Amino acid sequence: MDRYNERLVPGRPGSEARLVFGVGIVLILAAVGLVAAGFAVKPIIALGSLPAVVLGVYIIIYSRQLFQVEFEYLLVNGDIEVSKIIAKKRRKVVREIRAEDITRMAPLSNDRVKNDISRVEKRQVFDYTAGTETAEESGAYYVVVEKVKNVESFYILDLNDDCRQHMKEVLKSRFEK
Repeated sequence: MDRYNERLVPGRPGSEARLVFGVGIVLILAAVGLVAAGFAVKPIIALGSLPAVVLGVYIIIYSRQLFQVEFEYLLVNGDIEVSKIIAKKRRKVVREIRAEDITRMAPLSNDRVKNDISRVEKRQVFDYTAGTETAEESGAYYVVVEKVKNVESFYILDLNDDCRQHMKEVLKSRFEK
């Protein structure tokens, strides 16, 4: 019988959301500047820049969706699939972690984990959480350490009691408190 858990948590928007929003703002400001200059010189220039204003508004509206991020964790027999959901419309699998590749799992508040994350050599740290301090303080954030081809990757996840119990049963001695 398969063990299965699912968890949906809020996430932080990526840098692409801020970049797209910034492009929209710059486009609108440039178009408004052309409209103001166009009316002073030639009204046809002002009318030509109105599509840029409309495009800028569309880009800003689109970028608002990029700020609505959630992460979904699917745990099946110790394997973890992390999906990024944007605006409750688009879903993309961003990471698949196999149970046999997990070397250990521990709370983010663990001193050993904090020390390991602070060292940078041959490590990658991926944060799939909302980044709130209250969850970090309550011990809900766990770090999954995966080693594939001599490269260690650290994944910070916001796990509830059911998910932690699931992983504890599967990982046994690799699960730290």
